[in-house]
Parts: sequence; structure tokens; C-alpha cells
Amino acid sequence: MTVNKTSLAIAASVVAALACYPVLFDRSRTVPDELLQEIVYVDKDSGDVFLLRARSSPELNPETGEPTLVPGMYCEKCNAWKPVGPIEMLQTSRVPRVCPAHKTPLSLEGPLPEAL
Repeated sequence: MTVNKTSLAIAASVVAALACYPVLFDRSRTVPDELLQEIVYVDKDSGDVFLLRARSSPELNPETGEPTLVPGMYCEKCNAWKPVGPIEMLQTSRVPRVCPAHKTPLSLEGPLPEAL
């Protein structure tokens, strides 16, 4: 039995495609927690502040189990973290966020709460 180069090339392509498919197209895999960045979340109901891995928003409050946590930004005049909306909005919007009380720009830098 003889194997021609075309058959060998096709077989190699099929094997390579099958090996690459899970890496390139399998969207069911999640990113491991240790690779997610930690960000400040603010409970939009209570104002409580948490340092958690960035997953989605609203995120579940670890104390109440309710989906009330949204990303936060820091107001230097209030000395407080303010809720600023969903992660998707922060990633796509170029509009600067301002403190609702002082109308000054909010920052991603500020004193961090204890990590849970």
C-alpha cells in the first residue's frame, strides 16, 4: 500500500485541526480565578466595598448572596469608593466618571478593602 503526499497532508491537517479546536473555539472554558484581576466592587444598595476577582457585574455580594455588586471608582474628596456601573460599560465607554456629590473625576486608585 502506498501513501501519497496529498493523503498524508490531509491527515496531518485533520489532526492539527482537531488538536487546535478546543483552544481556539471552545468558549465553554472559563479563565481560572488566579488569572483574573482583582478590582473593587461596591454594593449599590449598602455601599459596602469588596476586593474581588473581576468576573461580571452585577456580582454576587459574598455576605448577602444578592447580585448587588458593581465595579467601583474612588473619589478623593469623599474618601470613598463609588459604584460606577457594569464592567462592560467601563471597558467600552470613554466618558470619564465623576463623583455624584463633588463632580470631580473618579480614580481607579484608592485605599483597597480587605480581600475576601
